[in-house]
Amino acid sequence: MTVVIGKRKRRMIRIRGRRLGMMTAVLCTAVILNIMFFSTAIASAGEPTRSGAGTLTVTVQPGDTLWELAGRYGSASRDTGWTVYEIERLNATGPLIRPGQELIIPLY
Repeated sequence: MTVVIGKRKRRMIRIRGRRLGMMTAVLCTAVILNIMFFSTAIASAGEPTRSGAGTLTVTVQPGDTLWELAGRYGSASRDTGWTVYEIERLNATGPLIRPGQELIIPLY
């Protein structure tokens, strides 16, 4: 016995198959990007500072900025921009900080 599927039915199956394939590709890409982003943030937050150097935990006060904290606690021989980068890396945060937030500051 042979089953004949009409042209319209075959076309709908092809379209659904293409959509499913495209959605699967988009979902896989999104998952891979999320894993890459979050694994980088987690790994950088857990990295210890260089040997011989310590860290200091500072509570952000109203009006504080990363640049101000980096200038206050950073080394005079180290670029302030590099210290800001290190603070962001250690805390897995961006440039925005909030009063009451605790930050790990590298001491060099």
